[in-house]
Amino acid sequence: MVLRPAGSPITASLLGRYGAELARIVHRGRAGLALAHGRQLQKLDALMRNIVQQSFDGILSVRSDGRVETVNEAAARMFGCRQDELVGRHMLQLFPELARYRAIETRPGGGDRLEGQARRKDGRAFPVELSLRPTVVEDQPLVIATVRDITLAKAQERRLRHQAVHDALTGLPNRVLLKDRLTLALRAAARAGDPLALLAVDLDRFKEINDTLGHHVGDLLLIQCARRLQDCIRDSDTIARLGGDEFAVLLPPASNVARAWSVSGRIVQALQQPFEVAGGLHLEVGVSIGIALFPEHATEQGRLLQCADVAMYAAKKGAGPVQLYDRAKDRHTIRHLTLSGALRQAIEGGELTLDFQPKLDLLAGTIQSVEALARWHHPAQGAILPQEFIPQAEQTGLIQPFTRWSFDAALAQLASWQRSGIGISVAVNLSACSLHDEKLPETVAALLRKWQVDPDLLTLELTESAVMLDPAAARRNLFRLHDLGVRLSIDDFGTGYSSLSALQRLPLHEIKIDKSFVAQMVDSHNDLVIVRSTIDLARNLGLAVVAEGIESERHLIALQDLGCDLGQGFFVSHPLPVERLTSWFGEAPWQLAPREQKSAPPAPRARRAAGAGSRGRAPDDVAEAS
Repeated sequence: MVLRPAGSPITASLLGRYGAELARIVHRGRAGLALAHGRQLQKLDALMRNIVQQSFDGILSVRSDGRVETVNEAAARMFGCRQDELVGRHMLQLFPELARYRAIETRPGGGDRLEGQARRKDGRAFPVELSLRPTVVEDQPLVIATVRDITLAKAQERRLRHQAVHDALTGLPNRVLLKDRLTLALRAAARAGDPLALLAVDLDRFKEINDTLGHHVGDLLLIQCARRLQDCIRDSDTIARLGGDEFAVLLPPASNVARAWSVSGRIVQALQQPFEVAGGLHLEVGVSIGIALFPEHATEQGRLLQCADVAMYAAKKGAGPVQLYDRAKDRHTIRHLTLSGALRQAIEGGELTLDFQPKLDLLAGTIQSVEALARWHHPAQGAILPQEFIPQAEQTGLIQPFTRWSFDAALAQLASWQRSGIGISVAVNLSACSLHDEKLPETVAALLRKWQVDPDLLTLELTESAVMLDPAAARRNLFRLHDLGVRLSIDDFGTGYSSLSALQRLPLHEIKIDKSFVAQMVDSHNDLVIVRSTIDLARNLGLAVVAEGIESERHLIALQDLGCDLGQGFFVSHPLPVERLTSWFGEAPWQLAPREQKSAPPAPRARRAAGAGSRGRAPDDVAEAS
């Protein structure tokens, strides 16, 4: 029967439904009450019918044979037909997926809640939530089916699922989806015995662009980068944005190292082309790529990602735009964990020592100072280089005790030389962490008092990148150190991102030209110009200049011609233990500077130091400079 609108008279069906109750009332002789009660029942029935008709959900009553008996207007609209067209149709015509479920529960109190596809009159399917509730009307078992169209809800659910695993800006898979696909790819590769490759891709200079031109321009740049990256890969590859300007490319089985290099080369070439952003502005960015391979480098997804990152950071440090993972450059290995635990014992237990590399006064031809370089002789693992254990000290919080040890050992040796009548000065390297330690000036002052050493015989060498990391904090500490009377030197000048004009506001005494420029200056006109310009600018600012990397007589002569003050390198001497250095002082072609002239500017002289030659080289078994 079709549901009737509100206001219909009491029908035979209604009397049949409530007849037993009315008969009971009439039997008691209370006809008036029966009539009033019947009207109340009529109003209730009309109300219920109105509620059913006004419902946003489709409501159907279904006989035990599966045929529709009644239906409301919402259901008719939902299925795209009139109400009378639905009456008599079988439920499987409307809900084909019901055939997969067990028989509909017809026991009162039972019921089912299902989710699946319904089919409209025109044959189109749409997602619904279907609730089936058994009941009995006039001794006839029925099932009341409530249908809710969940098309919009499903669309929203799909959007949320997509957002959960994709980057909102570029639309690329995010880290979550990459890890999921990488795990599946690793399983497939392991079963088939095939390799696969993972690339970590990071843009160069992106932070500078973002900070200078704003995040809007940075976003436009990232979107264009994502498009170019997609053009460099196949459909079977996965490219993901991990965050910021970091991307990853998964090359599935079987992708070997040759294909990884090939894809990396295409990416470098694609991203080297200028980008046009807002207002017709053209920008150029570089890219650094790290390659990690399964199973050669790692077999687990987290570790493979880590290996790719290690290789990428090696590329970022100037090793080249693309680098393959190298275990020797990885600080996240069992070896490094072991060293972290052993480093404290090394500091406290006397495993650390100092080597000293002489600095030659290039104009006077005398040895004026030495640079102290830490060495770790591990009882089980042998010699461990500073570039390996000093970052460990910074990461594990041991840099403060290490710094105190290095100053203490250097000043102790300086005091010993002073007592022996050797009037040279000592330079000690200062890490970025130590430079920003507020207690550093107090530590240096206390050790100078302990060893009764003249402050101007101590030089602290720090990198320009360490200064620029937190210029305000660095400036405060540098002025406090300057007030103590110690000398301050900028190491590896030219490899960071500051300039002499920026550094002139600091209380510096000298700069050291990085060995990468000195090494090529005799063969490269550009490097020669850089060295000459640095020396001229430093001199105009009243700073002394030290050249690193003197490895031949040609380097020595060229630097003397340019008027460089000091130089060091293997041609002068390798770093030496203190015992060998003491004997070297008597054997070297260069003499110690007179003690009373330790702080005087070098006097002009002929371009070539007397006796300069191959005798300045130390034996090959001496450890190289850090």
